Amino acid sequence: MPWVTPDGNTLYFVYYPGLESARPGAVRPGNNGNNNFDFYISSRNSDGTWSIPVSTHSTNVHETSISISSDGKTIYLARSRPSNLYTLSIFVIHKNVDGTWPAAVELGTVINNPTIRVDMPCISPDNKTLYFGCTTDLNATSEAGFDIWMSTRENVNNDFAWGNPIKLSTQVNTGNTDFHPFMCPDNKTLYFASRGQPGVDKLSIFCTIKQGNNNWSSPVLVDAMKYFDSPNFSAEGAPSLTADGQTLYFGHVEMPPYPDGPGLVGTNISVWMATRIVTTQDYSISGYVKDNSSNPLSGFMMTLSGDKSSTTVTNVSGYYAFTISTNSYMVSLSSANWRFSPSSRNYSAISSSQANQNFFGTYNSAPILSWTGESGYLNDGINPEVGTATTTVIYRVKYTDYNNDAPASGYPKVHVLKSNTEISGSPFVMTTADSIQYNSGRVYTYPTLLARGTDYTYYFEAYDITGGTATGITALLTGPAVQTFYIISSSASVAVNTQKTVQITPETGVIKVQIPVQTFADTVIINISTATISEVYQENLRPTNIGIEINIDKQLQPVKEITITLNYRDIDIIGLNELKFVICRYDESNLRWVPIPSQRYPDQNYIEGRTAHLSKFAIMQLNPSADIQSVKVYPNPFNPVKHTQGLTISNLTERADICIYTVAGELVKKLEERDGDGLVVWDGKNMGEKYVGNGVFILIIKSGDDIQRKKIVVIK
Repeated sequence: MPWVTPDGNTLYFVYYPGLESARPGAVRPGNNGNNNFDFYISSRNSDGTWSIPVSTHSTNVHETSISISSDGKTIYLARSRPSNLYTLSIFVIHKNVDGTWPAAVELGTVINNPTIRVDMPCISPDNKTLYFGCTTDLNATSEAGFDIWMSTRENVNNDFAWGNPIKLSTQVNTGNTDFHPFMCPDNKTLYFASRGQPGVDKLSIFCTIKQGNNNWSSPVLVDAMKYFDSPNFSAEGAPSLTADGQTLYFGHVEMPPYPDGPGLVGTNISVWMATRIVTTQDYSISGYVKDNSSNPLSGFMMTLSGDKSSTTVTNVSGYYAFTISTNSYMVSLSSANWRFSPSSRNYSAISSSQANQNFFGTYNSAPILSWTGESGYLNDGINPEVGTATTTVIYRVKYTDYNNDAPASGYPKVHVLKSNTEISGSPFVMTTADSIQYNSGRVYTYPTLLARGTDYTYYFEAYDITGGTATGITALLTGPAVQTFYIISSSASVAVNTQKTVQITPETGVIKVQIPVQTFADTVIINISTATISEVYQENLRPTNIGIEINIDKQLQPVKEITITLNYRDIDIIGLNELKFVICRYDESNLRWVPIPSQRYPDQNYIEGRTAHLSKFAIMQLNPSADIQSVKVYPNPFNPVKHTQGLTISNLTERADICIYTVAGELVKKLEERDGDGLVVWDGKNMGEKYVGNGVFILIIKSGDDIQRKKIVVIK
């Protein structure tokens, strides 16, 4: 079973001395006289011949197949277990920095199983997919029952992060024998051996193209297989292709037919090669990829585009090559942590091979996320860690890029999760908190309010403008704890002939209640306190988290209007339009929120309202209605002298006209809704700015073609 390196200069293969028992003394160097399958390596000499093979990565058990990563630094191999030489598992070895190879480590139980044979590994060029053959037949000389499987992972640095294997589709697996997968450098073209594909009655090599998620083109018999038309039984498998796609290495088994059917162990097993026949004039584009110190860079994906599209991966020498014809092309490469000069090479009307088409790279360090080191941010990225639903939680992180690269657009981001699920709007784009150079570390911030809960987690994410993925504090972190709402209250005695102001100062800002003289018919104790705002089910209202409850110790209501002032912070109104704010009173008898006359001061972040009822109050955004079918008019009856807040007409559309008539049809007043909050207030005056008399009045409300009529009574 051969495996050739991408440049075609090194060949690994499996040797079994038991096949040479008829030739005493014919033992490969380094085999130590054992009778197991072992790995050997041979290198191509300058004259094109191969060096004497020597044993490599072999033990006192069977080694049956091998696969090497595109950068030459990782080996995957199949090896039998000491307890049972006929059960095979896949192992992995990573080259040390000094060039030596440590002992192989068995992959986890996601891939291996002691009751089956897991064999013939093939690692994809991007190191994210492992292809392999698998069968429950434990007969070491049998190839029956094999299918090709694959497992994927995202973290290429974790040998135990492989996902559950899945069997390749029936386009590849036939139910007979399908194994020996080999994925080409383009990460799309798969060579494999099959006994069940149409048109053959023996094991042969086929080629298929990946067209999607486990979707493959109809396999095609490789032309070289047509050469093997032997009267004796033969089988071809274990394909391995050079990076330029020109030379195919494979195993060939030839033996007389057996009465009980053929196995894989025959009288003649050999490594063969086939060279692709070029029918037109072909040229090549080749070169090396190195760093600025001329050290080779292996494992880099090279892309050919233009009249032909292809990809390949640089080998351990940094070498790459494309076969092309006389047309126009571009060769490019990219890596998240490298910048190359040139960034690409362009060719037009090529008439000869292009050698030494080299690229030189500068390492682009990935950005690092770290704690800011500020007070409250020494060991985490949130402050405060405990609060309530009105507490502003501020996330902060430091972004450092030693190449002084700015973050990619829309980054850094903070992901906020509750019960392991991202909350609405998450992830959130953080904003810069200073102007420090990126290579010295710039701080980014994001403030927000959170609903009650102690199951919050968060993590930060960032990339730089070159695509480098941030490292550092990117893991999932715990916090904050958002606890039950804290009530802040204040009480005061209010005499009949006394003017009084009562206020509290919660996190959201000052809340103030002004009580004029003779507001109550008796001396009362008034209490104001912060209030939670339960869910509001009225479509034309969007609540904030700012509320107040006012009550007194006696069964009285004000005979004069009191003034309520509610301050707010920018963080409290994210996503809301403060130009549409009103203060609403909760009407317990009708279980609904009713707007009260309000004056907005958006430049100073507060709003005032007037009311002659004690209840619960809250800042809300008043939205226009879709139509005027649910228009509300209150108070009714209306006393312009007593109800100084005016007659409120709400639930209007964002553009509505109101005309007020006497019952005799005389026009009294015209009103318009144009500010978009769906509300208009009438002060009880006519067009001459004089209060109307007592009586019944008709309101004609128009919005487009829709008309509504309302009747009100004015009593003074």
